[in-house]
Amino acid sequence: MRALLALMLGLIPGSGTAAAFECAGVTLPSTLVICSDPELMRLADERQAAIDEARACIGEDRWPALWENQKAWVRLYAKTCGVPPDRPPQIPVPVSVKECFKQAAEARIAFIRAYGGTEAVSASSPGTTADTAPAAHSLLQLSGDQRWVVLASRRDLDEAIGIGRYYIGDFPSVRVVKANNGFYAVIIGPEQTKNIQAFRERAKNLWPIPTDAFLSRGDSWTEEIWRMRSPILAEVNYDGKNPAKLNYGAISLSVSRAPDTTAGGSGFVPVLAGRIGDKIVFTIRGQPDVASAQPRAHVFLIELESSGSMPQVVMTSFTGGAHCCTETDIATSDSDGRWSVLKADRLDGDGYQFEDLGGDGVSELVSVDNSFLYAFDCYACSYAPVRVHKLEGSDCGTYTAITQSFCGKIDIGSNTQPNESRNCGTPTASWAAGSGRRLWPVSLTMRGLDAPIV
Repeated sequence: MRALLALMLGLIPGSGTAAAFECAGVTLPSTLVICSDPELMRLADERQAAIDEARACIGEDRWPALWENQKAWVRLYAKTCGVPPDRPPQIPVPVSVKECFKQAAEARIAFIRAYGGTEAVSASSPGTTADTAPAAHSLLQLSGDQRWVVLASRRDLDEAIGIGRYYIGDFPSVRVVKANNGFYAVIIGPEQTKNIQAFRERAKNLWPIPTDAFLSRGDSWTEEIWRMRSPILAEVNYDGKNPAKLNYGAISLSVSRAPDTTAGGSGFVPVLAGRIGDKIVFTIRGQPDVASAQPRAHVFLIELESSGSMPQVVMTSFTGGAHCCTETDIATSDSDGRWSVLKADRLDGDGYQFEDLGGDGVSELVSVDNSFLYAFDCYACSYAPVRVHKLEGSDCGTYTAITQSFCGKIDIGSNTQPNESRNCGTPTASWAAGSGRRLWPVSLTMRGLDAPIV
């Protein structure tokens, strides 16, 4: 049993030494794949060695966090590569599956070594959760003319992360770091500047920089706590004219266009077909309101629900218009490999953000309550509370929360535009009093927000 657990998790928690990967008598589907290829076996041994080194570096106090992270990764990566845990893999193992396992193993080894502080994190790959690794203190310290731009400092982590999300669209490098005084700093950069006014001038057409923003070398920061990293496993953009293809593990995706056949319709809509082998397992056809002469679409794979046989496939397309709208369709499979298509909410602007809020390798769908837009003020003056959706089987269950992230957005808004008054309490109270159907007791465990919302 001990040997089987070690094979499942890719490490022996108490061993302290690496051992050759054992293949005698194995039955676990992912282990069968590894044992089919000498290179995958070598990478399994290398991963074990990296885990041993990381444990020695981080100490026993931090070891349980890495152990839990490793278990979460193991639950995810094989299924991501098209090898579910409840049925044998295809034999001989397809080359595409072996390559997916190899990429996941190499990325995981880089992650573990970064966790132990022995090398930088490489680009993410199937099943990798590199965003959970604390950044080394030395990576936050800058020299020469490089500086971090400090947008805000908060005692509360949720509020700091809320401010970070506010800036993510224009500043993808935004992150939250912890200072040695216990505060959380919201930073962007590094920037090649020694003058905050020079940076403001360069950023004047982007989101307003707070009036009290300043530059820092990062000498007092101990670790990176949060950064928005893409959970997308693979993606392809369809330009509305030339067919696009994407292969990932056992699934092949193709995007093309078809005429809009609705009454009075004109133009084309995007069409996505998913195949496993020669069989079409699902088709997503764009809605008539996205029809155009050149119907663009974005298609990607992402883990939104953990019980299926494969990651979910998402297609987004845009209707056009000043403020509207993004259509989102999700193809998902059950544990038996049966596929269904779910239509998610039609949302303003770019639609959903996808983020692993719970740190479990499964992403949530983050948006704002679009009913707030124009409800209390003009569109540009409107602030809406965060809504979080979670895919559950073939249903998109909704968790609605009045979070500190919402108040953080208003707080930073008043900082950037000091002549305007933003009241967090007023629209929130109106929301609770006037729309009870959106508000019910629910326990949230994301980022420490674990009190019921009532």
